[in-house]
Amino acid sequence: MALIKLGGVVTQISGKIGGQTFGTSASGAYMKNSGTPRKSITLLQRSKMSAMATTAQAWRALTQEQRDVFNAASPDYPYLNRVGETKFYSGYAIFTKLRNNALNVSFSGIPVPLPKVSFSPLVGVEVDEGGMGLQILADSGAEASVSYRLFCTRPSSLGLSSPYKNFFFVAAMSGTQLAGTFNFDLRFTSKFGPYVGDTKFFYRLDAISTSTGQSLKGIASGSYTF
Repeated sequence: MALIKLGGVVTQISGKIGGQTFGTSASGAYMKNSGTPRKSITLLQRSKMSAMATTAQAWRALTQEQRDVFNAASPDYPYLNRVGETKFYSGYAIFTKLRNNALNVSFSGIPVPLPKVSFSPLVGVEVDEGGMGLQILADSGAEASVSYRLFCTRPSSLGLSSPYKNFFFVAAMSGTQLAGTFNFDLRFTSKFGPYVGDTKFFYRLDAISTSTGQSLKGIASGSYTF
C-alpha cells in the first residue's frame, strides 16, 4: 500500500497503488509497473518465512501480561517510515525484532523489551591481510557482552564509491575475538571465491546484545583494497 505525505499538494509517495510501484532513488521519485516474480523462492526466503511463522506462534503463546510489556515499550522504539515520518514499532514488531536478533546469537529465552541499549563505539577497526589471510580487529570498544556480525560486499571495481545495499553475512564473532584478531579469510572466500588484486570490498559490523537481543546496525564500517 502506498504512503502519501500531503503538503499543499502531494509531495511524497511510496509503495504500491494498483499495478504501479512508487519509490525514491538517488535520482528522485519514480514510478514503475509492478510485476510478479517468475523465479521460485530461495532457501533463504523459505527460512525467513519459517522464522516469521514460528515468531507468530511464540507471540500467541505469550500471556496477555507479557504482550502488554511489549506494547508498553512502543515509545522506546521509533523509526522513520518511507516518507520520513517518525513512527513507533508495535509490541508485536518489537517482539519479532528482538526474538530474531536473539536467535542469531543462540539466545532461546523470551526477549526483554528494554529501552534502547547503548553500545560502546568501536575505535580503530581495521581489516588487513595477515599471515593467514583476511582478518579484522578493533583497538578498543569491543564488549564481552556483545556479539558482532560481519557483513561484506563482493570484491568489485576500485571505482565503486558506495556499497548501497549489497552486503552479505560473512561471520559472527564475540567481543573478545574482535578485541584480538579475528580471521575471516576462509569464510570470505567460501562466500565470494578467491579474491584478486586491484579490487575492493566494503564491510559493516552490526552489534547485538547477547543479554537482550537488541542490535545496532553499522556500529563500524569501511572498505578494504586488495
